[in-house]
Amino acid sequence: MASELTPDQVNFLTRYLGIKMPDTAKNAGSGLVKKRGFLISRWQKIPGELAVEIDTLESIVLKDLPHEDAAGFAKALRQALDDLASGMKSKIDSAVDVAVNLGDPNYGSVATAISGLRNELATDAVIVALRNNALAPENNIEATISSALDEVEAALTS
Repeated sequence: MASELTPDQVNFLTRYLGIKMPDTAKNAGSGLVKKRGFLISRWQKIPGELAVEIDTLESIVLKDLPHEDAAGFAKALRQALDDLASGMKSKIDSAVDVAVNLGDPNYGSVATAISGLRNELATDAVIVALRNNALAPENNIEATISSALDEVEAALTS
Protein backbone atom coordinates (compact mmCIF):
# COMPACT_ATOMS: atom_id res chain seq x y z
CA MET A 1 0.00 0.00 0.00
CA ALA A 2 1.42 3.38 -0.98
CA SER A 3 2.18 5.80 1.80
CA GLU A 4 1.62 8.90 -0.37
CA LEU A 5 -1.30 10.23 -2.35
CA THR A 6 -0.87 9.94 -6.09
CA PRO A 7 -1.64 12.93 -8.31
CA ASP A 8 -4.81 11.11 -9.44
CA GLN A 9 -5.92 10.69 -5.82
CA VAL A 10 -5.27 14.36 -5.09
CA ASN A 11 -7.21 15.29 -8.22
CA PHE A 12 -10.13 13.05 -7.18
CA LEU A 13 -10.24 14.56 -3.69
CA THR A 14 -10.24 18.07 -5.10
CA ARG A 15 -12.53 17.57 -8.06
CA TYR A 16 -15.17 15.19 -6.71
CA LEU A 17 -15.09 15.66 -2.94
CA GLY A 18 -14.24 19.35 -2.83
CA ILE A 19 -11.23 18.80 -0.60
CA LYS A 20 -8.48 21.24 -1.51
CA MET A 21 -5.20 19.50 -0.96
CA PRO A 22 -2.21 21.74 -0.18
CA ASP A 23 0.93 21.71 -2.29
CA THR A 24 2.39 19.41 0.32
CA ALA A 25 -0.42 16.92 -0.20
CA LYS A 26 2.00 14.03 -0.52
CA ASN A 27 3.37 14.74 2.94
CA ALA A 28 0.18 15.89 4.62
CA GLY A 29 -2.03 13.17 3.20
CA SER A 30 0.32 10.25 3.53
CA GLY A 31 -0.88 9.24 6.98
CA LEU A 32 -4.51 10.26 6.56
CA VAL A 33 -5.84 6.82 5.68
CA LYS A 34 -3.87 5.22 8.49
CA LYS A 35 -5.07 7.84 10.99
CA ARG A 36 -8.71 7.52 9.88
CA GLY A 37 -8.37 3.76 10.09
CA PHE A 38 -7.07 4.03 13.64
CA LEU A 39 -9.95 6.31 14.61
CA ILE A 40 -12.49 3.86 13.24
CA SER A 41 -10.90 0.77 14.77
CA ARG A 42 -10.35 2.43 18.15
CA TRP A 43 -13.91 3.72 18.31
CA GLN A 44 -15.26 0.27 17.45
CA LYS A 45 -13.64 -1.11 20.62
CA ILE A 46 -15.50 1.24 22.96
CA PRO A 47 -18.82 -0.66 23.13
CA GLY A 48 -17.01 -3.85 24.17
CA GLU A 49 -14.96 -2.03 26.77
CA LEU A 50 -18.05 -0.33 28.15
CA ALA A 51 -20.04 -3.58 28.11
CA VAL A 52 -17.83 -4.99 30.86
CA GLU A 53 -18.54 -1.97 33.06
CA ILE A 54 -22.26 -1.96 32.24
CA ASP A 55 -22.52 -5.68 33.02
CA THR A 56 -20.84 -5.06 36.37
CA LEU A 57 -23.29 -2.27 37.18
CA GLU A 58 -26.21 -4.45 36.11
CA SER A 59 -25.02 -7.22 38.46
CA ILE A 60 -24.75 -4.76 41.33
CA VAL A 61 -28.25 -3.39 40.67
CA LEU A 62 -29.61 -6.94 40.46
CA LYS A 63 -27.95 -7.89 43.76
CA ASP A 64 -28.42 -4.72 45.80
CA LEU A 65 -31.69 -3.45 44.31
CA PRO A 66 -33.64 -6.58 43.34
CA HIS A 67 -36.87 -4.59 43.03
CA GLU A 68 -35.39 -2.50 40.20
CA ASP A 69 -35.29 -3.45 36.51
CA ALA A 70 -31.56 -4.19 36.17
CA ALA A 71 -31.85 -5.29 32.54
CA GLY A 72 -33.80 -2.16 31.63
CA PHE A 73 -31.24 -0.02 33.43
CA ALA A 74 -28.39 -1.70 31.56
CA LYS A 75 -30.17 -1.32 28.22
CA ALA A 76 -30.85 2.39 28.81
CA LEU A 77 -27.27 2.96 29.98
CA ARG A 78 -25.88 1.14 26.94
CA GLN A 79 -27.99 3.31 24.63
CA ALA A 80 -27.00 6.54 26.38
CA LEU A 81 -23.30 5.65 26.21
CA ASP A 82 -23.58 4.54 22.57
CA ASP A 83 -25.18 7.90 21.75
CA LEU A 84 -22.43 9.74 23.65
CA ALA A 85 -19.63 7.82 21.90
CA SER A 86 -21.28 8.19 18.48
CA GLY A 87 -21.62 11.95 18.94
CA MET A 88 -17.98 12.19 19.98
CA LYS A 89 -16.80 10.24 16.94
CA SER A 90 -18.88 12.45 14.67
CA LYS A 91 -17.24 15.56 16.12
CA ILE A 92 -13.78 14.06 15.73
CA ASP A 93 -14.57 13.09 12.12
CA SER A 94 -15.64 16.67 11.42
CA ALA A 95 -12.45 18.00 12.99
CA VAL A 96 -10.36 15.66 10.83
CA ASP A 97 -12.19 16.96 7.75
CA VAL A 98 -11.42 20.54 8.79
CA ALA A 99 -7.74 19.70 9.29
CA VAL A 100 -7.52 18.02 5.89
CA ASN A 101 -9.29 20.89 4.15
CA LEU A 102 -6.92 23.37 5.80
CA GLY A 103 -3.90 21.25 4.92
CA ASP A 104 -3.00 21.01 8.61
CA PRO A 105 -0.71 17.98 9.04
CA ASN A 106 -0.72 18.55 12.81
CA TYR A 107 -4.52 18.16 13.05
CA GLY A 108 -4.92 21.17 15.34
CA SER A 109 -8.68 21.11 14.90
CA VAL A 110 -8.72 17.54 16.22
CA ALA A 111 -6.83 18.54 19.36
CA THR A 112 -9.28 21.40 19.87
CA ALA A 113 -12.28 19.11 19.33
CA ILE A 114 -10.96 16.50 21.74
CA SER A 115 -10.35 19.16 24.37
CA GLY A 116 -13.99 20.19 24.03
CA LEU A 117 -15.09 16.56 24.16
CA ARG A 118 -13.22 16.07 27.43
CA ASN A 119 -15.21 18.97 28.87
CA GLU A 120 -18.45 17.50 27.52
CA LEU A 121 -17.56 14.13 29.01
CA ALA A 122 -16.87 15.64 32.41
CA THR A 123 -20.24 17.39 32.47
CA ASP A 124 -22.42 14.82 30.69
CA ALA A 125 -25.45 14.03 32.89
CA VAL A 126 -25.04 10.26 32.59
CA ILE A 127 -21.32 10.39 33.32
CA VAL A 128 -21.88 12.69 36.31
CA ALA A 129 -24.56 10.33 37.65
CA LEU A 130 -22.23 7.36 37.23
CA ARG A 131 -19.38 9.22 38.87
CA ASN A 132 -21.54 10.13 41.86
CA ASN A 133 -23.37 6.84 42.31
CA ALA A 134 -23.12 5.05 45.65
CA LEU A 135 -23.57 1.52 44.30
CA ALA A 136 -20.42 1.34 42.19
CA PRO A 137 -18.26 4.40 42.70
CA GLU A 138 -15.26 2.57 41.21
CA ASN A 139 -16.85 2.11 37.76
CA ASN A 140 -14.46 2.91 34.92
CA ILE A 141 -16.89 4.17 32.30
CA GLU A 142 -15.61 7.74 32.30
CA ALA A 143 -11.99 6.57 32.38
CA THR A 144 -12.63 4.18 29.46
CA ILE A 145 -14.01 6.94 27.24
CA SER A 146 -11.33 9.38 28.37
CA SER A 147 -8.62 6.85 27.56
CA ALA A 148 -10.05 6.38 24.07
CA LEU A 149 -9.97 10.16 23.56
CA ASP A 150 -6.33 10.23 24.72
CA GLU A 151 -5.37 7.45 22.30
CA VAL A 152 -7.17 9.07 19.37
CA GLU A 153 -5.62 12.44 20.10
CA ALA A 154 -2.13 10.93 20.32
CA ALA A 155 -2.57 8.99 17.09
CA LEU A 156 -4.13 11.79 15.05
CA THR A 157 -2.02 14.71 16.22
CA SER A 158 1.38 13.01 16.26
